[in-house]
Amino acid sequence: MLLAIGSAIALLIVQSCNTVYYKRHADPPPPPPPPPTCAALPVKDSAGLLKLDTVTPTIPHVRYYVFERVQGASSNLQEYGLLPVENNEERCLLIRGADMKSAWYVASSKTGPSSIAIAPWDGAETSMLLSRIVDHGNHRDGAIVQGIIDGSTVETDSASIGCDDSLAWDGHPALSPNRDWIVFASNRSGSLNSTDLWYARRYTDGSVGPARPLAGTNTYCDELSPSFLPQTSMTLMFSSSGHTTFGGYDAFAAEVFEDGDSLIARNVANLGAPINTSADEIFPSMSPNGVDLYVASNRNNGRESYRKDFDVFVAYQQISDEGPVAKLTGRVVNSQTQQPVVDAEVTARSSSTRRVFSSTRTDSAGSYSIDVPVSTPVQITAQSDTLFYDSYSVEIPKDSANSIIVRTEPITLSKSLTLRMNFPTAEFNNPYPRTLDSNGIETARTWQLDIDELAQNVLSGSTKIKKISLVGHTDDVDTDESNVVLGKQRVEFVIERLVERGVPRSILEGSSQGEQQLLKRRKDETIDSWRKRCRRVELTKVTS
Repeated sequence: MLLAIGSAIALLIVQSCNTVYYKRHADPPPPPPPPPTCAALPVKDSAGLLKLDTVTPTIPHVRYYVFERVQGASSNLQEYGLLPVENNEERCLLIRGADMKSAWYVASSKTGPSSIAIAPWDGAETSMLLSRIVDHGNHRDGAIVQGIIDGSTVETDSASIGCDDSLAWDGHPALSPNRDWIVFASNRSGSLNSTDLWYARRYTDGSVGPARPLAGTNTYCDELSPSFLPQTSMTLMFSSSGHTTFGGYDAFAAEVFEDGDSLIARNVANLGAPINTSADEIFPSMSPNGVDLYVASNRNNGRESYRKDFDVFVAYQQISDEGPVAKLTGRVVNSQTQQPVVDAEVTARSSSTRRVFSSTRTDSAGSYSIDVPVSTPVQITAQSDTLFYDSYSVEIPKDSANSIIVRTEPITLSKSLTLRMNFPTAEFNNPYPRTLDSNGIETARTWQLDIDELAQNVLSGSTKIKKISLVGHTDDVDTDESNVVLGKQRVEFVIERLVERGVPRSILEGSSQGEQQLLKRRKDETIDSWRKRCRRVELTKVTS
């Protein structure tokens, strides 16, 4: 008979009472080899799959790519990705948080290819697959759930979808263009090492088939954050610290084929520079137009050396300048002292697309000289670390090309700023879309854009700012007591929007004057216009 004792095997043969016992002892088997270690290969072709040319052509009317940070998705918090919303070019979900474990989804809207605003969505609610932490009783882990975005609220089901493994972390779901497949990241049993890409069939009745590893994409390093290109062909983007990388996590693309009830990935390719760097790149995604490519990265790229947080970047197509430029010169002064503001940042942007044409800084006399395209509406903005910002619009005539235009009126910066969000009389959390000018007239600017610029200004000088004082003011409608409350509520609304954009809550101090400091009504000014001017939030910088 055979006796198995530990790892040794004894074979005992009995022939008779006097039979000699013969014993054979097998050597214990060698230990299994250790699993392969995570090792990525260096990228040899820096052009990569997309071969993005970001050099501005000298010939007019030529398309080229611009790669830059996304305004509104580059705060002091972590911005891990910008998720597109199916069949909607403007809507997107920003993944933001202090760290990955506490990150949340923020309903946002694109104000241009390289800028977003934290803004409620209009129209019908939207449903899409999302990730969330689910309590399984004895432990909590990541799961894939159905998410509903209704206005500014992102709600997720408590129950996970059918392919979830309650003993593993599942997340980062991506639905294929034909809606037949779900690809996601998971560390469930069967993964090569840590986190792999898995897939499951999605049936027309809403049920989901068993999950399987996505062959062709997985390595002994991590694979995560998959997303499909919004096209009929099945192309999958994802991040990996394996395959061939520039270092850290890189963004990749692979062709995905249907084989009966299975998916197979082939031809994995690095997306190349400038999408990928020696830093980490995660959550690659393509906008529904199939042109703008977004990725989150913790590269410095011009930021301070200590900044290692993730920001969202975008590669989008631009058309080379359609004509010559003019040189615009002027001065930036302190509105209180009339002294020049040294080293103020001056930027020329497109009034419509928000594209940055050029930027410069003022010299020791507060003077600036900046190139501005002719026959194009341009916004010139100046800002300083210790002062707020101010701007003006200009359109230089075509016949002034290659000339020097002198602006005699200086840009004035102040430690105080009046934010004229157009609140309805008795409301505090639902402002009208457009802001007002100093005369109470509606502008073409959204309140989200004004908040974005305010946040960027505060963050640029955060090391020099001790406090930002925000004071709410109302009109004369209703009682003084109720208006004090209303003014404070409006201030808190502004504070929350700034915190969402990465401004530290600790430097924001809010209060309310209600109707105690009404503005003087102008001659021939209507009562409605006067009340609009009175409804405001005044901010003051206190610097160290």
